[in-house]
Amino acid sequence: MKVNQLSKLGAVALVALTTAFGAGAAQAADLWLHVTVHESEENANVAVNLPLTLVETALSMIQVDEIQSGMLQLDDDTELSAQQLRELWQQLQATPDADFVKVDSDDETIRVFKEGNYLMVRGTAKSDKGSEISVRVPAAVVAALLDGADDNQLNIGAALRALAHEGQGELATITDDDAHVRVWIDDRPEGR
Repeated sequence: MKVNQLSKLGAVALVALTTAFGAGAAQAADLWLHVTVHESEENANVAVNLPLTLVETALSMIQVDEIQSGMLQLDDDTELSAQQLRELWQQLQATPDADFVKVDSDDETIRVFKEGNYLMVRGTAKSDKGSEISVRVPAAVVAALLDGADDNQLNIGAALRALAHEGQGELATITDDDAHVRVWIDDRPEGR
């Protein structure tokens, strides 16, 4: 998998997340969502620090074709419906900790696995500088995301509330040749 593909996989995972966490739940009002991007090629640094409550409030205000009141409407031509994803998730939750997907090729290693109450993705591109992705999603966040009102909706608002309930922790990191992206939640207004 090329660096760009790892980044795309990370973006997909982040959508699911935005939509891990250490022990101890905190109040959503006390938590901040942080995203940092460091790009060496562009010599640019971006830091986004938002109260989780602001993210949830803003999400409820989005009214576009695909997103209404915190619900993401999947297209009819999506390969798996939200209902099918719910059925898969129910089965996945019932399984013990395990590796679900392992890829080890000349170009990459990828592992999708369940560990405790987390769904995890780890990947490394086997290039000179070895791009890496690490995503940690609490099971409660996935369950909330899949708690849609109809067969083809994902509940981003519920996922954010579940994320707040989980408390502080790392969500994702993506590193490649010229960039580093980190997403996490903590109780500080400025990222650490």
